[in-house]
Amino acid sequence: MKMHAYKVEFPGNGNDYEFQQWLTNYESESRNFSVCQLVEQLGPSHSLNDVIRLHDEMTGVNYRQPLA
Repeated sequence: MKMHAYKVEFPGNGNDYEFQQWLTNYESESRNFSVCQLVEQLGPSHSLNDVIRLHDEMTGVNYRQPLA
């Protein structure tokens, strides 16, 4: 993913318009990428618990997109 970095300053004032624009752009661009890829599953297949299911959904494991 090719985006410019955003330098965070601490303490922030909480009303950083530039950061909000960067975050909006980041969230839009990141939909085209995954941050995790399933390499191998070992052992018997069990139904996924809610934590694993949420992890897989949030990281894009099942979407077969390029890694960020």
